[in-house]
Amino acid sequence: MKTPAFWYIVSDWRSFALALPAWLYGLVTAKRMALKPRFQSRIPIICVGNFTAGGAGKTPAAIMIAKILVTMGKTPVFLTRGFGGSLTGPIEVNRSRHKASEVGDEALLLVNTARTIVAQDRVAGARLAETLNADCIVMDDGLQNPHLFKDLRCVVVDGDAGWGNGCCVPAGPLRAPLAVQWRHTDLLFIVGEGTKVESLLMQAATEGVPVLATILKPDLEILNKVNTWVAYAGLGMPEKFFRFLKQHGFTLASNHAFGDHHVYGDEDARFLISMSNKHDAQ
Repeated sequence: MKTPAFWYIVSDWRSFALALPAWLYGLVTAKRMALKPRFQSRIPIICVGNFTAGGAGKTPAAIMIAKILVTMGKTPVFLTRGFGGSLTGPIEVNRSRHKASEVGDEALLLVNTARTIVAQDRVAGARLAETLNADCIVMDDGLQNPHLFKDLRCVVVDGDAGWGNGCCVPAGPLRAPLAVQWRHTDLLFIVGEGTKVESLLMQAATEGVPVLATILKPDLEILNKVNTWVAYAGLGMPEKFFRFLKQHGFTLASNHAFGDHHVYGDEDARFLISMSNKHDAQ
């Protein structure tokens, strides 16, 4: 699914038309988030989530946190829902055996850094993590999940997109009203430099939430090897990726947005190769 463009446009007529279902969606999620957790793991859980549907950089942030924990001598285990995969879990991911169609593409990224558990039932996943000699759990997404107690709740937000138009799904990108979600936030990660950074800093200060700001730095060595590129992305916010490439000196002959977590097939490959040949690009 591609993120609707009007989610990031203030006062768009489509948002007004969807105001009632958005109010109901926000109400249901808010009530769900208010539920008391039914399980607290004996090892700390760091949740890396966001306020919005779609991409915000949760998985890279979770990987960064896990790498920091490893340098501190800790043994983290990732816990993820396995979005897009067929397995419900709980199951430990084996990169040599599992496919993205089974455990989701994010799980195959996470397992490169630390042992990874896929579980649609977060509580069952945490129980399995406790058996793996881990001393902490890094949960990729799940901020709105009420069943599992989180010791540290980190929220990731894009510095350019922010919270979009401030409306709940389907009128906007928010999973629940902002006021509700701020109450479930211990730390805010702002990813990248953008137009919303100042506003986000002010909001965090008002809510008394500490902030970590990150800057994305690409490997620029490749710029010396190829002059022109055909860019494609199957992300929640593909335009952010294309804009990032241009800002860092990449010359794009064309760019092509696919749906979030898009499963690429032979037809996609043929199309992209044809674009590369057409523009004499990589």
